Amino acid sequence: MGIGGMMGGGQIAAVARINVPEEGLQSHKVAYYNCFTIFDGNNLQTFFIGPQIFVTYIMFIVAKIATISIPAGEVPKGFQSFLDTGLLGAIVLTIIGSFAWRIIALSFPLAFMSKPVITSLVLEGTGSCSAARLLALIHKSIVNYQPDEVFIGWEDEEV
Repeated sequence: MGIGGMMGGGQIAAVARINVPEEGLQSHKVAYYNCFTIFDGNNLQTFFIGPQIFVTYIMFIVAKIATISIPAGEVPKGFQSFLDTGLLGAIVLTIIGSFAWRIIALSFPLAFMSKPVITSLVLEGTGSCSAARLLALIHKSIVNYQPDEVFIGWEDEEV
């Protein structure tokens, strides 16, 4: 859960760092390098896709682990069936394991980006989530997605 939380927090910190002046960012060398790496080329897209897949996978596993099983007869069968779905565990663990990290990252983006290794970049570097990007590109070609400029116009055009 900690790794998943750091991944989600890294995404929030990357976006929140836009409010930090450039000279403030340059005074934090590790954060500056991490931001340069994230916003270089196609890294931003993969930085947001890969962790989402990983965090979703982790949430399912941890929710199943955190499922409560009460001996028969102590609670109504319908309530135990609800507990067996893992929904209660997923809600509690999402709040603790994901939202808490994101709030910290939003409050302290430079401190969060100053970690020597951004977990999301390491995960994406392994290529384990590259299948999602490939599937998205295939889907884009099938349904003929277009950039926003095609639908809403260029910036210099009057609306």
